[in-house]
Amino acid sequence: MERYGERLARHASEPGWEAVIAYHGQEPLGYAYGNTLQPDDRWWRRMTTALPAGCTDIPTVALKEGMLRLPWRGTGIARRAHDELLAHRSEEQVSLLVNPQAENGTVKALYESWGYETIGEQQPSADGPVLTAMLRAIRRTAPSSSAGPLE
Repeated sequence: MERYGERLARHASEPGWEAVIAYHGQEPLGYAYGNTLQPDDRWWRRMTTALPAGCTDIPTVALKEGMLRLPWRGTGIARRAHDELLAHRSEEQVSLLVNPQAENGTVKALYESWGYETIGEQQPSADGPVLTAMLRAIRRTAPSSSAGPLE
């Protein structure tokens, strides 16, 4: 928890930080947050493989954290929170890191089903796992009239 708190404080102080929290009534279900990446951001510098040409020149938001409580997984709420976070951003693409072993690879497969593609790997902390870096364009779509609030 202490490490998470430190990471959250650091992320929240970075440019363009924004969060979305999903609720059912008064009950929080999960969240997603991210911030703007700069062309020389350590996010890019930590990659262990070469990035696609011009990748860092395109305005990018990093999806830094996302979480959905267990009873609500598989309901589409995580995708709605993700899409809501990106809906009004000015960036043209979004990047995220995922542990390829999480939930036996199903978390990475979920992001792939959302259009993310692997662009490399990085290990943000020496005692942490090697993470897969993924990227996709931010697609602007008109909000669905049936979408409603994140409940």
